[in-house]
Amino acid sequence: MEKIKNNSWLYLVAGVVITANIVTLAMLWIHRGGHDEKHDRTRGPNLFEYLSKELSFSKQQQDAYRELRNEHREGSRRLQDSIRDAKDGLFDMLSQNNAEEAAIIQQSNKAASLGSKLDTFTFLHFKKLRALCTPDQQKKFDGIIREALQMMGPRHGPPPGQH
Repeated sequence: MEKIKNNSWLYLVAGVVITANIVTLAMLWIHRGGHDEKHDRTRGPNLFEYLSKELSFSKQQQDAYRELRNEHREGSRRLQDSIRDAKDGLFDMLSQNNAEEAAIIQQSNKAASLGSKLDTFTFLHFKKLRALCTPDQQKKFDGIIREALQMMGPRHGPPPGQH
């Protein structure tokens, strides 16, 4: 009887994780369509051009921003690969009939921790970008950053209307 109770807890955790991933994939798929001409279909909106134009960046600022953007893309890609590997490791446990709950939680926490690192990495990227701005540009940056984050996709920034 104890074994059935332990297994039902495992099935519940696995079900929640699977459901969360299905919802995430569905949201990504839904938000893929409907882009206008300002969007690059392979990468989403062209945030570089948008921010450069809106903030009236000089050539030097654009060059510095381009370098920051390239660093951010590379670092983000590495973190996203690590997150994917951690989630793959988690779901590989589904085939293990005797997967321990502690191991499942540990692997899930690893994926969540990497997601948190990605969020922090992105935050610090925009903090560096803001530091490139003049005081007047910083005021404008503060006013448009939420819109810019929404252009990046649904995973960045707070939900609309929350400040």
